[in-house]
Amino acid sequence: MSQKHMVTEEFIEGMMGEISTAIIPYQQLFSSSYREFMRYYPSFLPKFESHNSYPVVVDAFIDYDELISNYYFAQGFLGAAGGLLGQAVKPAGLKQIPGLADLEQVLEQTCRSYINEFPPEDHAEFNSQFARKKRAIEDSWEYYYLAGYEIMFTLLKRAGYELSDKPLKKLYKAMWAHNNILR
Repeated sequence: MSQKHMVTEEFIEGMMGEISTAIIPYQQLFSSSYREFMRYYPSFLPKFESHNSYPVVVDAFIDYDELISNYYFAQGFLGAAGGLLGQAVKPAGLKQIPGLADLEQVLEQTCRSYINEFPPEDHAEFNSQFARKKRAIEDSWEYYYLAGYEIMFTLLKRAGYELSDKPLKKLYKAMWAHNNILR
């Protein structure tokens, strides 16, 4: 009999979907790159969906987004657990994410191929919108890190560990400062 895991890929995908749903309102309020992407998205969407191959571009962006969000979500878990153990875990930069450079190449090639299906006068608009989407994804890391940190922090407190709220408050303060939010 083969070993079945209690936590399946489907469970993780569902959990990350729920976390993304919880994060989006914060991005709408606080992320300038997310708001910039969304400002142009409604007018861009009809042209984007006009070719049958647009799902390939969507899939490439999803793969890129999932790797970044999963990585920083896990880093948030490690950050909270490391704080309990007295071992500070600082999030690494995007360039340190295993496999991200390869996915970035695939994303760029996919976008380039897709853009070439359109007349040259449309290329600048597509390049700009794809760059805005990529920037919004890359800027989302801190939201996933914070979500992972908060979940692990809460689980540890529920398990009876005495934890200071100072590191969590410091994370929020850094996030607000990064997004030019006065709190």
